[in-house]
Amino acid sequence: MDHSEAVRTQSAERYLLNELSGDERSAFEEHYFSCQDCAEEVRCGAALMENLRAVARETPVTAVSRTRIPAQRSSWFQWSFPAFATAAIVLLAAIVGYQGMVTIPKLRREVSIAVPQVLTSVSLMASVSRGGPLPVVKVSSNEPFGLYLDIPPQSGVTAFQCEVLSGSQVKFTVRVPERQASDTVHLLIPGGSLAPGQYDLVVSGISSSGTSSNTGAEVIRYSFQVEDKK
Repeated sequence: MDHSEAVRTQSAERYLLNELSGDERSAFEEHYFSCQDCAEEVRCGAALMENLRAVARETPVTAVSRTRIPAQRSSWFQWSFPAFATAAIVLLAAIVGYQGMVTIPKLRREVSIAVPQVLTSVSLMASVSRGGPLPVVKVSSNEPFGLYLDIPPQSGVTAFQCEVLSGSQVKFTVRVPERQASDTVHLLIPGGSLAPGQYDLVVSGISSSGTSSNTGAEVIRYSFQVEDKK
């Protein structure tokens, strides 16, 4: 499953609602481990659902006690409301918050992806094979960019973990299934996620059982430089 299919089939929403079949669920789980957008949507959706459950547990919807505004208020404001209105307000705030954090940004990303555009991309492979200077990525502060890399095949490994490091600090991690690593891998780096500076991209092997001798072992390391485009 790729990202466009996950968006088209609303896999994240169906995953949270447990509406995916066994094969669909496995395919989506394999995808969102390597997709930052889908992983964020699942995380935020799960948090929203848990908040809604908490509100439902704490506020009985059958409560009908009413609170009257003091008489000093203007007569038009002298109304009362049931106690469960508080729960409704909380639920509405949660929905609006979810739309602001997930739905609207997601729609903006989908619109931007649907529009043809030029994406700055840099190949990391030449620097390793030729021992040349560091590849340099020149981008604006909020501009996304792409990195091309090759991952050498490893026996007993079912996936690879790509970590972008600034010194010893892990900036983010991307999981690449073994079948995708058989071709040149293209990583999309979100705009604003990496400040100007030097970074290492470290690839290590992952075994589903954790018993492979190559699990956790560094497979290859790339270095690159990010510079502010002026």
